[in-house]
Amino acid sequence: MATSQNEFRALSPEQQETLAMVEPRRVQMRERLVNRARRYRGVNVVAGLLAGATVGLAIYSNVEPKALQFAVIGLVVLITFHAGGINRRLDALMKLLDEGIKRPGGGKGDKEPAA
Repeated sequence: MATSQNEFRALSPEQQETLAMVEPRRVQMRERLVNRARRYRGVNVVAGLLAGATVGLAIYSNVEPKALQFAVIGLVVLITFHAGGINRRLDALMKLLDEGIKRPGGGKGDKEPAA
């Protein structure tokens, strides 16, 4: 809810106080959503080690065929890990889009389309 200074001054003191308490929370939530949408923590040490172990087990399965089962399990865990991270990122993007659509102006930018 973006309000100009004139609109803010026109509010009663109780409304100004309420708006002053709500607006920082909304901004903080939006910042968290933007950070979640921008960053994907899927490329970290744990994912790298798991990928390395999975590839190592797949190669080792040429010598010991039982290792292939663990390589497949590792691959499934790795895919699940990445899918969860991507889903969290998409959820944050959808919330940001919903918030943009609900704002006055319908989520459109400040610029008017060229005719």
